[in-house]
Amino acid sequence: MPKTKLIDIIRNDSEKIKRGHLEQAQAEAESILEKAAKSSESMKQQERLRIRDEAEAIMEKRFNIHRYQTNAKRYELKASSIESIWTDAGVILDKIVSSESYNEILRSLFFECVDRVPDGSTVRTSPGDAAVVAACIGESSRELVLEEDDQVRGGVEFVWPDGKIVVKNTLSYRLSKLKAGGSAEISRILFDSGEGTNT
Repeated sequence: MPKTKLIDIIRNDSEKIKRGHLEQAQAEAESILEKAAKSSESMKQQERLRIRDEAEAIMEKRFNIHRYQTNAKRYELKASSIESIWTDAGVILDKIVSSESYNEILRSLFFECVDRVPDGSTVRTSPGDAAVVAACIGESSRELVLEEDDQVRGGVEFVWPDGKIVVKNTLSYRLSKLKAGGSAEISRILFDSGEGTNT
């Protein structure tokens, strides 16, 4: 076999091997690029999800802060409104005590309780009401001791002889009892949304 033909055969084989290596390298490069693209897209997607989650968490936090502040303001307004109602009620009570019809109210407050009080009990009332209460004691024909007390407002207090039992029958005491149990009811009446809530 001539030398030139052998060289041509070797050259052709080398070309085939080289082409095979190039094709394999190109296929590997394309595979690497494809994997890199997929990996890059996956990383981008993960980053987008992370950013979205962080944004949602920030929005939720801001919403909760806003909701808390709104609720706090709403409860503050409710409390202020209810307290204003009780303040107004106290003013009305003062007007009742100063009214012309108060003496009859005072008599009613006295006689509501006097039958349940043992003889020898003390009847406390304000100095301004003492004359009316003294007359009531006389009418009742009961052995009761009258005591003037600046702390008793708009009515009478009966103190048993042993001092262990006190029956308060004053307008101010009735208002305080009403206030103790009535704020929730007033809140329901004034602020009920009609959706079954008690806030």
